[in-house]
Amino acid sequence: MKRNLLVLAAVLLLAVLLAGCEAVPINLINVKYDVDPKVFRKPNYATQMKKNAIFEGVFWFLEDQRGRTVDDFTIRIDDGSLDGLRYSARNVAGSDFEGIYLQIPDVGTKNITISIKLKTEQQ
Repeated sequence: MKRNLLVLAAVLLLAVLLAGCEAVPINLINVKYDVDPKVFRKPNYATQMKKNAIFEGVFWFLEDQRGRTVDDFTIRIDDGSLDGLRYSARNVAGSDFEGIYLQIPDVGTKNITISIKLKTEQQ
């Protein structure tokens, strides 16, 4: 009987290890978005991401806000540290759309807030 329990425990442990940790919420961070609803369309990006993953997304301008550039905004990726996370941002434009492309090479291991605000609002 003891041997059967040990074999069963070993099989269960092996199954858990082979399943990987993809679905375990311990490998995820929460992402919040703080963007002006009068300037941007509502972002529809995930509210959770894998730790240390790359984030890439475009924050689209509303029709009446077209013509703005990245230089018009203060962008901050807050993870609770003093300086925030590194990112790159650039303008994206086409014939019927405009926005800001944002890339975070490594979101780290802490919850983050992506904040994009007009510079005139903060002064």
